[in-house]
Amino acid sequence: MNKGVCLLITILMFLVGCASVEPLPPVEPQSEVPTPEVVLPPSQPSSLEVRPGEIGLVDCGKIYIGNYYPGARAEAFININNGFPEVRRFGLELMEATDLDSGYVDGYGWVWVNDWVLFDKEVMIEGNSVGSTMVVLEIPKGTKVPSKKWEFWIRVTDLTQTGRVQTALGSRFLVSMR
Repeated sequence: MNKGVCLLITILMFLVGCASVEPLPPVEPQSEVPTPEVVLPPSQPSSLEVRPGEIGLVDCGKIYIGNYYPGARAEAFININNGFPEVRRFGLELMEATDLDSGYVDGYGWVWVNDWVLFDKEVMIEGNSVGSTMVVLEIPKGTKVPSKKWEFWIRVTDLTQTGRVQTALGSRFLVSMR
């Protein structure tokens, strides 16, 4: 009896194993790695209009970089209003974040941030116009980033101003890592 049951199970396994199965469609390799997303908040305009007599208006004040990972490149623009008739020189620099968004840490103190964030340190903007400068976040592949959510700020200063007080505004970059 045991031999009969074993023979029956073997025959069933043979028949099931030989049943025709449609081959799976070939899987096409993903040629592109998803790129980080740069998102401007809905409350912020995407560009400035020239405002005569005003200076130091910076667009955008807050920029979100999501889905970021070491080895990727994220690009965003800072637009600066020069509402005066003469050419003005503006300075840009990383600065310490003083009022962080909830859940974010300040990346300013990290030794590597100066190497990761690339931008022109000075820009000249024609009179009565809006100038743009690109900011690039590029962290080398394989780098261990201390936090999944961090931010850095870039201060924009009108270097043409004289006197003891100079107006400076900043753009905030909030980075969310994968």
